[in-house]
Amino acid sequence: MAINYRKCPACDSTDVIPIVYGEPDSYLAMESDEGKVLLGGCVVMPNSPEYHCRICDNEWNREKSIVHAYDQIEQLEMNIGSFSEGHTNILIDFINQTVALNHRYIEEDSFKRKLTNDEVKNIRYDLRLVDILNWRRRYSDPRILGEQQWKITLHRSQGRQSLKRSGDNQYPEAWDDFGKIMSDITGRKIG
Repeated sequence: MAINYRKCPACDSTDVIPIVYGEPDSYLAMESDEGKVLLGGCVVMPNSPEYHCRICDNEWNREKSIVHAYDQIEQLEMNIGSFSEGHTNILIDFINQTVALNHRYIEEDSFKRKLTNDEVKNIRYDLRLVDILNWRRRYSDPRILGEQQWKITLHRSQGRQSLKRSGDNQYPEAWDDFGKIMSDITGRKIG
């Protein structure tokens, strides 16, 4: 899993404790006194914070962690194709707001264009919907040879390790939705 809910989205500290709601019993009161949990009171609202950073006092919930994790993606690089049809390379650069596509055998199919702020925002949102950060690293069906191979690299900010997802003739459950996202961005059939 690429999302660490117990890492502060404001300062990246992992000195984080959970926020607990409800009437505390004696054990929970002791945990609070020892600084192991923070008591959040008796009323829980839909967007109530779930975590507290002991370094910067930031408080957040799981949804904010998810949004933060997707905001850390600086580039999405995709290579898809087969030996017989060639490979298509797509690079979405969220920082420079560009998308580029090139095909190994069809040079006139290559292009690079600017993305609007709304397009960048929508792509990040769509990637959350297909849950790409939680895809497995590898999808493979060894019974089928020579068909489609794909590789996606998510380059992240602040020196975080890039995440790689790949497959041979097997795909994540949300692959069709992901293909539609990529097709909409590039204007080409992807997937």
